[in-house]
Amino acid sequence: MGHTHPDRNTRRWRMLRRGAFVLGLVSSGMNRPLSGQGATGAASASPSVAQATVTMIVPGDTALRAQRLAAGTQVFALTLFRDGDEIPVGRLRDVLVHDSTASVPMLRRTLTTERGTLQLTDSTDSAEPGLAPLRRRSQQQNRRVLLEFSGRRVRGSLAPQDVPGVPIDTTLPVAAFDAGNWDLVLRALPLAIGYTAQFAAYDVDAGVRRYQVQVTGQTTLHGEAAWVVKLVIGRGRESYVWIGKETARLLQLETMLNESTMLRQVLVPAATERAR
Repeated sequence: MGHTHPDRNTRRWRMLRRGAFVLGLVSSGMNRPLSGQGATGAASASPSVAQATVTMIVPGDTALRAQRLAAGTQVFALTLFRDGDEIPVGRLRDVLVHDSTASVPMLRRTLTTERGTLQLTDSTDSAEPGLAPLRRRSQQQNRRVLLEFSGRRVRGSLAPQDVPGVPIDTTLPVAAFDAGNWDLVLRALPLAIGYTAQFAAYDVDAGVRRYQVQVTGQTTLHGEAAWVVKLVIGRGRESYVWIGKETARLLQLETMLNESTMLRQVLVPAATERAR
């Protein structure tokens, strides 16, 4: 195999960070799933989906069932598809812990994106059972982010590594989830054919975005019955997500990073991971 130009490595890492870390806050739409499993699920969608009532979900919402999110570690393989090429770009390790020892029961999450020797680490705390955000701590390639949530108010700091942070103190226009945990919100929803919902999520770079959820079908993926969910962020930017019906696990995620590049995130079976 030939050597990869360092500029290409840098570009791939930036795409990986944008797609896997921001998890959905991306540009360019995707009109349909690109995998065979997604096409099967979309074909079984109910014709009444378009007429379904949209449910508004807010932090602390009683519709959310955070107890369905199993504690433990899941590992995902990250692959770029660009102009017919399939490019393995890294792995995402997702650790969930239900912590009942604090004054407020919390769901603690640590996400680590790995590519070679490079790592991005993102830790969050959310109040249970309704996943209201409490705090975020991110150690990224070139910066660190610290955020504290209190209702609509967000305080903290943003800075390059080893430099004093620039203060953040803002009041959001609406109560919002942490954008890095949009998938936890999705997995905790009472998904069913025809179910549609909206929620707002805050990202330090993009601000508050509206997430629109629509269950478009059902299929079997990796041997597990799954809901096929279309996620629309902002105006027409789409991802497709496969969520286990019984386990509420994220099984697969497909996001277009630009017109010719798709990032696919696929759950690695536990047995495969143990064999590494």
